[in-house]
Amino acid sequence: MTAAATNGLLLVYHLAVLVALAVLARRTRAPGGDLTLEPAFPERTAAPPRIDVVVPARNERENLPACVGALLGQRGVELTVTVVDDDSSDGTREVAEALARADGRVRLMRAPALPPGWIGKVHALHHGVAVTDAPWLLFVDADVTTHRDALATAVREAVRRGVDVLSLSPWQRAQTFGERLVQPVVFALLDERFSMAAVNDPASRVSAANGQFLLFRRAAYEAIGGHAAVRGEVLEDVALARRAKGAGFRLFFGTTRTMVEARMYRSFAALWEGWSKNLFLLLGARVSSAFGLVLRDVAVWVLPLVTAPIAWGLASRGPGGAASAAAAGAAIVMLFTQAARLVGGSPVPITYLFLVPFGKLIVGMLIMASWWKHAVTGSVGWKGRRYPRGPAGER
Repeated sequence: MTAAATNGLLLVYHLAVLVALAVLARRTRAPGGDLTLEPAFPERTAAPPRIDVVVPARNERENLPACVGALLGQRGVELTVTVVDDDSSDGTREVAEALARADGRVRLMRAPALPPGWIGKVHALHHGVAVTDAPWLLFVDADVTTHRDALATAVREAVRRGVDVLSLSPWQRAQTFGERLVQPVVFALLDERFSMAAVNDPASRVSAANGQFLLFRRAAYEAIGGHAAVRGEVLEDVALARRAKGAGFRLFFGTTRTMVEARMYRSFAALWEGWSKNLFLLLGARVSSAFGLVLRDVAVWVLPLVTAPIAWGLASRGPGGAASAAAAGAAIVMLFTQAARLVGGSPVPITYLFLVPFGKLIVGMLIMASWWKHAVTGSVGWKGRRYPRGPAGER
């Protein structure tokens, strides 16, 4: 191929990358606005809202003290915390027993043996709810910590907005190299995939929630059948939101920087197991969506790092070289501008913007691994258990 032809192809390609990055920038949710909740000092009321918090715990010895301790420090609410030990083998039960002895608001129960057709977490939550009676139910993962005004703020916002289900996407802590490489990329992908504005629009069919912090009016929870109705769902939070919206209940799905925090994975092995369990389902369990997204991100985020130097090397060779080199430069500037925006909306040092293309590659491999587990092997593993592809994998 002649230098002129190569320059022409590179010019078209880099212009296409510029357009694609501009479109992605418009799709990605900007932080702030009405979709972001931050804690506010609770108003004094004669009768603070009663909330039953249910925390599923399978091998969560390291996380449980901080999670439960933050819940017990809540202001402006009357609460009980039910910790459901889901057949842990790392001392979680002993930690929970100590927490219960230290504070009467903590209740420990042990989930019965897991029956066929149930996901472990869903089964634990189902049994945890059975011993509660408050008008508000909050489901919180054990890797979550809450600001002392988080629960009062959440209930007040649910009442003010007239919603039956309120879910927040926590501020995701990332401490290891693997977390910092992957977590911002995954959550940017989820921001693109699930429009919070659409979720919150009663006229839209889009439904989503984050099970790390999921608040229900009890009446709505019971009306949709509770966790028993989604017993085989790997993404039980999204399934509950879908059932609630389908039944006519109103949802609010938002984000926060200070109200709720989570650290999902403490090792790259756990991160790989967790996201490869979920990502294919989060993309709608559609092969076209999964493969299309991986190809798009490689073309837009990775290949320009290879093709731009080629364009610059051909800048003085043949007609169109200067234009091709300029387009390549603009594409690289746009790419890292978008990378800075992506990293800037996360708890990751800004210097990680230069590793975003590598993070895109890793997430692409996670998506393919998730597709392989669900579509080819037909099962996924999580915390020592294996689950066959259930309803979530058949949509």
